[in-house]
Amino acid sequence: MNVPSKVVLGLCFIALSGLSGCGSDEDPGPSGRLVQGPVLNATVFADNVSGGTRFVQDANEVSTTTNSVTGAFTLPSVPGYNYILVSKGGTDKLTGQDAIQMIAPAGSANITPLTTLVALDTTNTVKAKLQALMPAGVSYDADISVTSSQAVLLVAKSVETMVQTMTEAISAKAGANTISEDQLAAIQAQTVQAIAVEFAKPAVNSTTLAAPADLSTTLQTAAAGAVTSINTANANISIPSATATTIAASSVTATAGALSIGATASTSTIAGGEAAVMTEQVAQAFTDAVETQSAVAATSITADKTPDSYTPPTIPVVTPITVPDTTGTTGGTTGGTGVAF
Repeated sequence: MNVPSKVVLGLCFIALSGLSGCGSDEDPGPSGRLVQGPVLNATVFADNVSGGTRFVQDANEVSTTTNSVTGAFTLPSVPGYNYILVSKGGTDKLTGQDAIQMIAPAGSANITPLTTLVALDTTNTVKAKLQALMPAGVSYDADISVTSSQAVLLVAKSVETMVQTMTEAISAKAGANTISEDQLAAIQAQTVQAIAVEFAKPAVNSTTLAAPADLSTTLQTAAAGAVTSINTANANISIPSATATTIAASSVTATAGALSIGATASTSTIAGGEAAVMTEQVAQAFTDAVETQSAVAATSITADKTPDSYTPPTIPVVTPITVPDTTGTTGGTTGGTGVAF
């Protein structure tokens, strides 16, 4: 069952490069790629972290839609407020699946599952661990559809699969009793936040993240923490801890199997990045894993329609780069360009 397109952000990623504080013809705004495989027809917006509702597009927040063929995007203006980049909806070109919600700190080169983890890590320790998984000389916020490693894809696709499975299981259980897009988006953010919390712990490092067995343990712990937060913040939803940890474990197993990863994933460069390894057969393996496990998980989840009084929980993000307001309201001048992946 597909999640409403607005909710999914293309665990995995929006890429923005060349960020500048204010725009002009000589000083363009942010540009980059949204990477979970190219993500088509997604909304990308600059979420004001100083006002409005987090991860919800409010009035006057700068936004655009990714190209229906290439996933390219251009922000129409440079935001004149402190922000993070958020993606909503869209379709993963490589798998045909709805994209998950992804975010990136202002100044990131791209929006990806890795930048999403970094944006939700208020300890500022996760970035270095993810950086160590990248090929030598490649930044953690690179376009992983082009340049990547086994270790990067193990983490990115495991997180992505876990978030997709959790979301689809909730939607499947609710059935005709609609879960709102804003509520599902908040649940996705709570899930990735719990993962970021575990990744930030001293016992977790680039070596354990690159080992499927260790990564599975870490994500299972994160899943248990996530459902505690989700069950507390959402009166209409109840997810057993055992169900969540099973989703986490199965996500790593599916990823390692689809990508033929043994005891340890390599950090060497994969020629062609994610696009090269995501064959039709591999893409179908991920799709099957999400559909199968979400159907099983739905049998133990309680989910009813979103209450009319629902308010998304407050979810902390990294401190954004301060952007001067050059207009006195919310806008800049020249926007940036990019491609959603």
